[in-house]
Amino acid sequence: MRKVIQFFLIAIIIQVACSFFISGIWKMVSGSYEQTGEMLITISAVGSLVTIIVFLSLRMMPLTKCFLYHRPCSVSLWTLALAFGLLIPSMLLNDIIPEAWRKDYLSDVFNMILSNPWGYLQIGLLAPVAEEIVFRGAIQSAATEVFCKRENRYGHWKAIFLSAMLFAAAHGNPSQFFHAFLTGVLMGWIYWRGGSIIPCIIIHWVNNSTAFLLYYIMPETYDMTVAELFGQSHTLLTVVTAFSTLLFLYALNSLRKVWQETNNETPDKEK
Repeated sequence: MRKVIQFFLIAIIIQVACSFFISGIWKMVSGSYEQTGEMLITISAVGSLVTIIVFLSLRMMPLTKCFLYHRPCSVSLWTLALAFGLLIPSMLLNDIIPEAWRKDYLSDVFNMILSNPWGYLQIGLLAPVAEEIVFRGAIQSAATEVFCKRENRYGHWKAIFLSAMLFAAAHGNPSQFFHAFLTGVLMGWIYWRGGSIIPCIIIHWVNNSTAFLLYYIMPETYDMTVAELFGQSHTLLTVVTAFSTLLFLYALNSLRKVWQETNNETPDKEK
């Protein structure tokens, strides 16, 4: 369990160090102590880049060729379908959570980042890669190794829930916690089943890109519920929700079939 704690702390320390270092330089150069969207984007982007470099160069996550052995095109397409099908159901589940439990303490920060086109560099591109390397590739792998030594049957589930919990907590914002946790559990299972973080990055990318584009096009939707987003049209919401749920379940089952069919074709050293 030491590695799990170590990896989590390293990721946090990198973000904090980048924040202090870059904000200090930014303030000296600009002569202003006011936070701006450009400064926040730079801090986050550099933090993500440093995280990717550190975790990969120090081999903190296992590198395998599993993705290449499991029909990568089929897996990618079904993962995209699954990610888009997940959007509405996950938003509805998040809306069920009592409002008092999902306070948004970082709304000003997100507004500054999401309103800037350069914010997509961090939100849509760098964050999905960096966070999946840390929480699925490094933390979940280390936790799985520990828990599966103790009990072979359910050890991987304990690792999945632990990585999802840390993933949600790392966002530091109650409004994101439940959505991040549930999505983290799904991505954790996909990583365990498929042996690659690439499908997880795809899901993460679709989720973050949708949030960014939706805000950039219609900023007023930032704190809307799904019902408000559909203009109180219950019929349309029901149809879209049913379609999205069926798409998600069908894509998930299709992914499972692809992994099952190609499992015997995967070299033993990559299983």
